[in-house]
Amino acid sequence: MKTFHKIVSSFFLILVSLLAFVLAFIELRALFAGDFLLMNSLGAAFIAYLCRGLFFVILGSYNICVLLTIIKRNGASPTHFLIAPFMLLASLFSLFFYTQWIYWLVVFIALVPCAAIFSRRPIIK
Repeated sequence: MKTFHKIVSSFFLILVSLLAFVLAFIELRALFAGDFLLMNSLGAAFIAYLCRGLFFVILGSYNICVLLTIIKRNGASPTHFLIAPFMLLASLFSLFFYTQWIYWLVVFIALVPCAAIFSRRPIIK
């Protein structure tokens, strides 16, 4: 059962990492293509595209970090128990930037590493 849990966690972490990097590509492509120039407030649109793109890059990187931790040690370091809820809380702010179905996708992307971390035992050295 332990191996099955590791496989399922790994599958979902890989899936949401890919989704996070795809969304990061979409946001950063729009930034570099100059889509923010079409908005009324250029500065606010630039910052919004930049922050959303960086958030998805950080979220995808964190998912990979959690995946490597689970594969290598079969546990979670105490810092993961602090970072995972904050990533989930940060994803809730996407309510202001997206429509409802993408908002739920962003929350799901942040919920998977949180669930993977809290289903593990902490590694205490």
